[in-house]
Amino acid sequence: MTTATQRDEGLVRVKRVTRWLAAGAVAAAAAFSITAAKVVPGRSHAPSNTVATPDPNAVNDPNSPYYQDPGLQSPDQPPMRAYNPPRVSSGGS
Repeated sequence: MTTATQRDEGLVRVKRVTRWLAAGAVAAAAAFSITAAKVVPGRSHAPSNTVATPDPNAVNDPNSPYYQDPGLQSPDQPPMRAYNPPRVSSGGS
């Protein structure tokens, strides 16, 4: 057996092991997520038969589901340019 053949067979083994390890890692992650989902259940909201009426003040509350974003608004006055002269110091500390 030549060294090139040995090298090629070694690369094939490394490739095969890498694929099995990757598949095992994916399977382990899936098993962990399924186990975690069963152990720590999420929250569910019971459906309600009542119709919610929005509070007039809730329209202005960003945390309210009835919040209406006012969109972009122009500023009260146009922006003004600020002039700051450059501060340059050269030399030692």
